[in-house]
Amino acid sequence: MIHIRPAGAADGLAIAQIRAESWRIAYVDVLPAQMLAELTDSAAVAREAEWRSAHLMDGVLIAEAVGDSGADPETGLIGFAAFGPERAEDDEPGWPGPQPPEHGRAELYAIYVAPGHWSTGAGKALMDGVLALVASVGYTDISLVHFRDFM
Repeated sequence: MIHIRPAGAADGLAIAQIRAESWRIAYVDVLPAQMLAELTDSAAVAREAEWRSAHLMDGVLIAEAVGDSGADPETGLIGFAAFGPERAEDDEPGWPGPQPPEHGRAELYAIYVAPGHWSTGAGKALMDGVLALVASVGYTDISLVHFRDFM
């Protein structure tokens, strides 16, 4: 069973690990090997975990596998989605997540599921949670910028 909930500061490390694990597989043919290794090594995971744990995570939802032995043994986390106000082309994500919309459009900044849980419905459950939350805040639309758009 997959449970969706808001992220908290204690989820920073698991989120960083899921992102790195997903990138190692999903971006193997997208990024140069050395760059991918540097962006997903233990030092990069530690930096991201520290950053995430120190910042508000109002725009981050967590997918937990309740009763699943394949989930993170300490947290049960199997995926996450981050979203907030739509960014301009050269802007960083508009943290802290869902806010009353200025122009009616939210942006999905990231959605990652641990590779061992791909095709289990976790991504759909996360996306359904994001869509419900952004609609409840008053957004009328949501956008996504694909990673390859930055390459």
